[in-house]
Amino acid sequence: MASDYGPASASPGILRPPIVYAGAILLGLLLDIAWPLPFVPRALGRTAGGALALVAVVLFVAAVKQLRTAGTPVPGDSPTTVLVRTGPYRVSRNPIYLAFSLLHLGVAAWVNSWWLLATLVATVAFVAAVVVPREERYLEERFGPIYVDYKASVRRWLPAVSIGKLVATAFLLVSIAVLIARLGCDKWRGGGFRRDGPEMPRLREVLTLRPGTSVADVGAGQGDLTVALAAEVGPSGQVFSTDIDPQALEQIRARIAGAALRNVIVVQAHISDTSLPGDCCDAVVLRRVYHHLTDPAATNLQLLRAVRTGGLLAVIDFPPTLSWLLPWPPNGVPRNRNGHGVAAGLVVDEVTAAGFALVNVIDDWPGRGPLESYCAVFGKPERQMRGHDE
Repeated sequence: MASDYGPASASPGILRPPIVYAGAILLGLLLDIAWPLPFVPRALGRTAGGALALVAVVLFVAAVKQLRTAGTPVPGDSPTTVLVRTGPYRVSRNPIYLAFSLLHLGVAAWVNSWWLLATLVATVAFVAAVVVPREERYLEERFGPIYVDYKASVRRWLPAVSIGKLVATAFLLVSIAVLIARLGCDKWRGGGFRRDGPEMPRLREVLTLRPGTSVADVGAGQGDLTVALAAEVGPSGQVFSTDIDPQALEQIRARIAGAALRNVIVVQAHISDTSLPGDCCDAVVLRRVYHHLTDPAATNLQLLRAVRTGGLLAVIDFPPTLSWLLPWPPNGVPRNRNGHGVAAGLVVDEVTAAGFALVNVIDDWPGRGPLESYCAVFGKPERQMRGHDE
């Protein structure tokens, strides 16, 4: 039973938790508009944000249903008449605030904003330090030993989870991720290309690949894309497979021999020289290679020379991933990369500066699961007259 003594409600005044959370979300959105600070790849953020928001809504509805079934008011500024210990209240003393926090986190992930994460931390700290202790004092005065027993048996936020353990685990995971990224970011180019995967149909359309096409795979790596292109253009076509790594070229030669391909020419490239012949290709593709270029201006001029007039260049790459966590670009690349990857806007500026014309930027390119990837497509325009007709 409820006592007739003590405060009239658990959350008097205007700084009630729903208002605090709503204000924090609004503040985070305004700060993000003024100064965007993303922290996850867009596709991953949308997926995680949607899932978190769904969990938050389900948890909130379940908690409110238990309060209404018990006949006690939901708003914290009304007197609590019954101590509810069923439903989500069996495992958390504050499931509604937990739902608010999950919703806030979901919005932060969906919008992809560091500011929303910062306002979430501030809000949770305020609720944990001010709101929850005030409500616990209220409930202890109102329900006495019943609430003391409940408080001792059910955790404040999450069941059987220590905040210290959560922080330690998060720190360990972040440290491992940073170490792996630091050790491997200079060499890793992502997953291999699969001819039966989702990229090939789109690449075929983008580069108008057909039998007889001459195409170059620049930075071919293990040769997955080279082999796929060779099958795509057929015996009447030609594939130039380039790389600066002699070991990679040996792997490519072995794969070509194993597949009995006679339409592939293996080319030893250099740091700022593709070594491709002039006007050799109808199309050139760089797949997850551009962000490794140490002299993109020189390389782009080499690519322009290799592409035939009216031909196409496709740059498949990704923006810096988790740049706040993985701030190290590959060795020797321009300082404006800001992490492992390269923004599509930088690619467009650099490639068009060499003389290519932008055709399209496809920002939902497949091949990296939930991680963001794009394909920037350029054309080599007709040569312009350098004077007036006489």
